[in-house]
Amino acid sequence: MLESAGPGAPHLSMSTKIRRGRVDKQISLKEGHTAVYERHVISGPINLGHHAILKFPGPSGSGKISTSRFVRGEVVPARLEDPAQGGYSCLRLGSAFRSLEKVPTADGGYADLTEYPARHGYEDIALIVSDARQSFAWTAVTFPGEGYAWFALKDPRVLQETVFWISNGGAALRAVERTTCRCAGA
Repeated sequence: MLESAGPGAPHLSMSTKIRRGRVDKQISLKEGHTAVYERHVISGPINLGHHAILKFPGPSGSGKISTSRFVRGEVVPARLEDPAQGGYSCLRLGSAFRSLEKVPTADGGYADLTEYPARHGYEDIALIVSDARQSFAWTAVTFPGEGYAWFALKDPRVLQETVFWISNGGAALRAVERTTCRCAGA
């Protein structure tokens, strides 16, 4: 529902039905700024998450990922991809880490998750737990070659975890591409 629509600043809302609550979205554009500002206020007993999907430019390492301090990192404990279907995980399942720059891999080495695209052909999920003693937590991706950045701010007392679903052209992505190609030709 449109609550208000000032110049460059719409305010939208949505009432939720399954769990009674409300989501307010405010978008603003500011004179002289090259950013689009979004704010979401969630009210009621709602399980929440923010699911940003970012497409990185082609060259390997073109995006630089950074986060606020976190207290723990973990790789998903179960296999995401089936090697019999051509899908593989690079990261060591169930492993813990303290730095995005040194995440254990299945072959005994380490992967750097601060640069992307990387590890073509693999599909991985890792999670970090923000320090809830901080007043806010953040995740940022800079694209130096493209001249822009994406970032998200959150209250770590409300939403403490950040999940990285790292799709590098693994079987899940190839299945979507095949479906997309098949549908496009229909």
